[in-house]
Amino acid sequence: MTRLLPKEMISTFNGVIEKIKNDTFLSAVTSEKRDVILSNMDSIKEILFHFRYPKIAIIGDSTRSRQEILSYFLQQKHLKVETKGSKGWYSFGKMEVADLRKRKRLSLSAPFPDMILCVIPKKLSDDEIEKTLGRVSSFQEKLEDRVDTVVEAIFLIEEKEMSPQFYKSRKRVFKAWKKLGIEPAAIFAVNQQKKISEELIRSAPIKTRLSLVRVLENEDARSNYIDSIIHLATATNSSIASVPLPVADLIPITTVQTFMVVSIAYARGCDLDAKLVSAFLGSLGINLTVGFAMREIVRALSQFIPVAGPFVSASIAASATSTLGKKASAYFE
Repeated sequence: MTRLLPKEMISTFNGVIEKIKNDTFLSAVTSEKRDVILSNMDSIKEILFHFRYPKIAIIGDSTRSRQEILSYFLQQKHLKVETKGSKGWYSFGKMEVADLRKRKRLSLSAPFPDMILCVIPKKLSDDEIEKTLGRVSSFQEKLEDRVDTVVEAIFLIEEKEMSPQFYKSRKRVFKAWKKLGIEPAAIFAVNQQKKISEELIRSAPIKTRLSLVRVLENEDARSNYIDSIIHLATATNSSIASVPLPVADLIPITTVQTFMVVSIAYARGCDLDAKLVSAFLGSLGINLTVGFAMREIVRALSQFIPVAGPFVSASIAASATSTLGKKASAYFE
């Protein structure tokens, strides 16, 4: 089982988050702020505690290898060597892929894919395009009864953006969708790397996005995701401190900040350990001498929040969180 944090750290973190969700201070904030805090805490738990790599199904062009298809979408030149798993799945490192391109019957037993990737090759006839789109749609319908979320499909035309061939092929794809009565899906040219990466992240379940960002070799997409993590943490802490918190009770705020720093470091390709965290906190002028324990990191980060009185306001909590996020992003880059 893949974990973002060691088991003992997850246990401590989970305890703190559950305390925040059930703390008496929530009764003092407005219902709107309470909803923001609870929703965002659920997102944080999903990212940290249910963290895993995405499961991908491939349908479409059968002339390319699985490595070639994945490199189109993930923009990775050097994918890990694949190993064959069970029930039709292949592993590329920690990422699992089901190759359905040559199967007559599109069926899978659990685990089910999080997304479907489909390449439309050059010089495909209208009938072949229609058949490919129909297969994808049929598989999505089968998955609707087995998973609790929509499994989205992302299509790639094997032509370059701005080329006449790309626009002709795209027009033919849309014509086939209309004929089949299928809602159009995301479709890209092979060189639209940033847009492909952003669509992959958007389509993936929230629990898999952090690992996907780490796999993708697209710095723009990675930076945008890190910005979304900073925004999530900043909005959460602003809501938590909408009723000013006593300085002695900063655990909710610093817990959210710790989640943010851990996520940013992982997205930047860093595996967290005691030396790395100590070095980052040291760069902020924070001394962490008690070891790599979640509760101690949470306590240590209180040194980063500027206070001029007995309470911490929403603006101070938000500003400190946003600044910390930007410093973490720059440090782990």
